[in-house]
Amino acid sequence: MIRRSWVAAVVGLLAALGPAAPAAAGPADETIRSNAVVVVGVAGLEWSDVTAERTPTLAKLASRGSVGTLSVRAAPAVTCIGEGWLTLGAGRSAAILDPSDIDSGAGCGPRTAPPVTVTKKGASVVGWDELSEINHNLRFGAQPGLLGTRLNCTGAVGTGGALAAADTSGNVDVYRPTLPDDPGPLLRACPFTAVDLGMLPDAAAHGDRRADALRQVDTALAQIDATRPTNSTLLVVGVADTDATDGRLHVAIADGPGFDGGWLRSPSTGRTPYLQLVDVAPTVLAALNQTVPDDIAGRPVFQSSEHRPQGFDATRTVLVDADTAAVARKHLVGPFLAGFVVVFALVIGLAAAVLRRRPTAGTPRRRWWTAATDRHSADRPRPSAPDPGGHPAPESGPHPTADPDPLPTAAAGPHPAAASDRHPAATDRLPAAASDLHPAAAADRHPAAADRLPAAASDLHPAATDRHPAATDRHPASGTDRLPAAGTDRLPAAGTDRHPAAVSGHHPAGGSLRGWLSVAVTALGAFPVATFLANLVPWWRADPPAPALAATILGALAIVTAIAIAPPWGRTASGRMAAVSAITVLVLLADVMTGARLQLNSLLGYTALEAGRFVGFGNVAFAVLGASALLLAAALATGRPPRSAVAVALAVAVPVIVVEGSPGWGTDFGGILTLVPAFGVLALLVAGRKVTTGKAAAVLGAGAGLVAMLATADYLRPEEDRTHFGRFVATVLDGDGLATVDRKVRANLDLLFAGPHTITAAVLLVIAAAGVFRPPAGLRAAYVAHPGLRTGLRVVVVLGLVGFAVNDSGIAIPLNAALVALPAAVAAWLRPAPSVKFGSDPSPDGRTDPDGAVAGVEHKNGQGTPGSNQVTTAGETDGGKPADTPARSAEATADVLP
Repeated sequence: MIRRSWVAAVVGLLAALGPAAPAAAGPADETIRSNAVVVVGVAGLEWSDVTAERTPTLAKLASRGSVGTLSVRAAPAVTCIGEGWLTLGAGRSAAILDPSDIDSGAGCGPRTAPPVTVTKKGASVVGWDELSEINHNLRFGAQPGLLGTRLNCTGAVGTGGALAAADTSGNVDVYRPTLPDDPGPLLRACPFTAVDLGMLPDAAAHGDRRADALRQVDTALAQIDATRPTNSTLLVVGVADTDATDGRLHVAIADGPGFDGGWLRSPSTGRTPYLQLVDVAPTVLAALNQTVPDDIAGRPVFQSSEHRPQGFDATRTVLVDADTAAVARKHLVGPFLAGFVVVFALVIGLAAAVLRRRPTAGTPRRRWWTAATDRHSADRPRPSAPDPGGHPAPESGPHPTADPDPLPTAAAGPHPAAASDRHPAATDRLPAAASDLHPAAAADRHPAAADRLPAAASDLHPAATDRHPAATDRHPASGTDRLPAAGTDRLPAAGTDRHPAAVSGHHPAGGSLRGWLSVAVTALGAFPVATFLANLVPWWRADPPAPALAATILGALAIVTAIAIAPPWGRTASGRMAAVSAITVLVLLADVMTGARLQLNSLLGYTALEAGRFVGFGNVAFAVLGASALLLAAALATGRPPRSAVAVALAVAVPVIVVEGSPGWGTDFGGILTLVPAFGVLALLVAGRKVTTGKAAAVLGAGAGLVAMLATADYLRPEEDRTHFGRFVATVLDGDGLATVDRKVRANLDLLFAGPHTITAAVLLVIAAAGVFRPPAGLRAAYVAHPGLRTGLRVVVVLGLVGFAVNDSGIAIPLNAALVALPAAVAAWLRPAPSVKFGSDPSPDGRTDPDGAVAGVEHKNGQGTPGSNQVTTAGETDGGKPADTPARSAEATADVLP
């Protein structure tokens, strides 16, 4: 049955993913061929610079052609003018200096374009061989000179233009240091011409100079537009940043055949109207009817059919807003996440301190209602040592001993000896009259307890002895030794594990603190999804944006936490964990299925300034989604019969994997490679199967096989329609697949060893993972009460390990998965109450201690046995070593569902 379930799941995945693949495709014939292409680059040109009054030519081109917003990310984190032009010509992220040698405090001065030497045949870039060597050693795989090598003739104006137009030897066919008064002959000399119009001064420090420079740029553009060849394409781009410490989004305009309005769209981003600088080179090649190589990062851009606002001003507003959001996110992500780390550490640290103060197993807990009794019995004489026969010696003192004769049989009925057997320490808390109520059988089992009881009760009628003696504990101030009145609750029947006074769970001294801490820890687990929900409100438009972002995150956090702690599911830690996980999964899946608007520029999402991803799930969001989905599936499936458990796990796994892996939705190549093995291990665990090396290899192979099938299907589509799935297959067939894998591995290691902070985080993650498999005593108790937690944490560890191995984000995936898993573990540790069905209250028979300890029950392989206060994790052997599979029972209920 389990095998048939897996087969059905795989077939369903292929059926769902197959039709979804074309969703990200763009039509193959969108790029209209041109006779010539002119690329004009201005470093620092932003959409806020473009107005109809100040730059009329730019405004006219934007109104007449197609527009977008350009990410200029090159090899360094912030792109200066030399790197921008070199990247434009290479089609991959390039660098003028080795990024490890860059001093951002020195500004962009050392990172300008190198000088150009004019020759009889054109010009040559000085130091070209050194530039090629620098980029050859970087993980981005840039090969400067792509355009110059692919085209039979290239022209350039300025040193930046020469970097873009040079061939692999650094030579340019036609070169001019500055734009001629009549640029027509130059622009008609070659099919491709790159024109460098310089760099705009900083707006904050040199506002007037920037305005003058913009007017000069606009005048030069008017000359180029008026004299360019017929049937030519004019591309205007803000080719680089001007501040070495602060990146921005820049202008992108395309005017010519096929670009007669609307937005620009690139398959490399998949999001309108975002483009990348690496898209310029393939766009030039496609416009000139040249083959676009598969081993470059960019893709040809085309005019999108998506609606664009009417009028230049409305279009400009949208583009400026995109830059505002990206810049605001960049400036706030560091402080906000640092603040969250501090709050996270404080809450977890306080929870750890509270947990350390909790009594150990077998130690009597001091209840609030025993305080007065202890004070009134301070002068009570203590019993002498028992004689060799096991009977206590008589006490001396003002209170004579009770009648040694046993009580009548009627009195013994409601107080069997088994009650004191389970909690012998509790006999000290009984009121004074209790000595007359215990039959001889109880005294034989606990003779010491009998002699500690005062004799006042001996004068009372035996008929009263069936009443609950502990009721006097509820009146500590009275100091009375009398038995309670008739009708008082009786002692629990045999088999009850704790004092009935605690059944209600009232423990104000420590319980309220643990309760509030449990809510706080639940809120920590809700923080990731709250950061995404915050983007429902355009907080970046506020001035300043930080308070608005804080308010939206706190509002979303309060809503999610309130839902999580609400009954019926909020009564247990398992229910809260499942609620937060379910909300997270639903929000993230719905978001990417409707355009991933919550991902872009959110604190845990991605930004166009970094240009790592523009659609689907980023690595951080994937880690949050994967951990939440696994914890949810484990909570719902654990404790069910094997077939039902596997079905529930697959019911969560299939939609998550479909959305995650679909090129039109999640668009995450590594996500499938990670989720399929993780859910495979989960299915084995909830089915009670042992996870062997062969089975682990099988689930890893299943993930790889599914990715291979999807990538092959994507490769079989037209070249212009392929996503990065199909392009990877193309590079493998071309013999460049190992180079791609090498870049991924080097990126992963670079991020892992980025500094002491990443190494420290990696060490802490290893320690935390070890704690999942070799848990401390408190976590073992939580495992017993919440079996789904143990299973969920284990598969989250699998997710982190596989995700680290197959992605290029360093420790981002295991670290952010821990942000979801650790609060779930701590919340269960704080409140290890047994899992109950939705809508049901904890068992009224007193099976669970109000502090959460499982008292009086020895748990072995998920079963409880009376007569012991030892706690063994479900699935553990008697030796304390975990078994390979969790315990299960046909009668066991699910962790959170009825």
